[in-house]
Amino acid sequence: MKALVVCVVIVAAGCKKPTPVADKDYFGKTVAPPRGLAKVRPGMTKQEAAAAGVTEIDPGDYGVPSGVGDIRLVALFDQIALDGRPVPRVEQILVYVHKPATSHFKEWLRDSWGAPVVDTEPLQVWQGDAWRAQVSCDRTEVTGCTISFSPAVTPAFWGHVPGALPAPLAKVKRGMSKHDIEALVAPGNLDDHIGVVFTGDQRPEGLSSVTLFLNKDHALPSLLTAWGDGQVVAGNHVYDDPTSGWRATLTSGVNVTLDYAPLAPRAP
Repeated sequence: MKALVVCVVIVAAGCKKPTPVADKDYFGKTVAPPRGLAKVRPGMTKQEAAAAGVTEIDPGDYGVPSGVGDIRLVALFDQIALDGRPVPRVEQILVYVHKPATSHFKEWLRDSWGAPVVDTEPLQVWQGDAWRAQVSCDRTEVTGCTISFSPAVTPAFWGHVPGALPAPLAKVKRGMSKHDIEALVAPGNLDDHIGVVFTGDQRPEGLSSVTLFLNKDHALPSLLTAWGDGQVVAGNHVYDDPTSGWRATLTSGVNVTLDYAPLAPRAP
């Protein structure tokens, strides 16, 4: 009887299937997160991300099942405290690449996505119509590589109303408290790494201005395509939106900023 048991165990062990690994078709033909990760967006709440397919892939780690052993598809959440309660929102969309995929995946990306817009070591950047992918690796590729995805900024991001806040900030209003803003908007960056800063007075009026820091190679051209030149005042482009009550001033220099302030009559 014992001999029979041993044979059964040996046969079962011999039939174990090897873990599948990524191949040249894994990342697809367009710049986008693979598998269901493309449905996830920065700023999503945990509930919204779950509806988009995000699950707990490992204890405490969230993402989308990759289907292979050398790729991990991750949705990284940030934690901010509101009245002592954590409010997690998606902060980053990441793909971790490990061996054996690290040996070939950059060649796969070049074949599928074309040449990167930034091609240095250890950083490459691919720009697509809907997504921007930034690839970085450690020097020896022992610990692997990371692909950081952010939604690309298109003219649709800014909307057709010059001077209005873009869609991710559309619910933000003058006079809001920090508490109210944090309940609506994830901290950190918007699409395509657009930085955002909210400023309020010391007085009870709350939010008084918003500043966006733009990528001059992608976010800036998309803004000008969507809004045109506006009114040029002292070398800056000015856009007034009477409906929302914001005046947006585009300033280009070392940094490109779009500053929103309460709409007021300009000096003659």
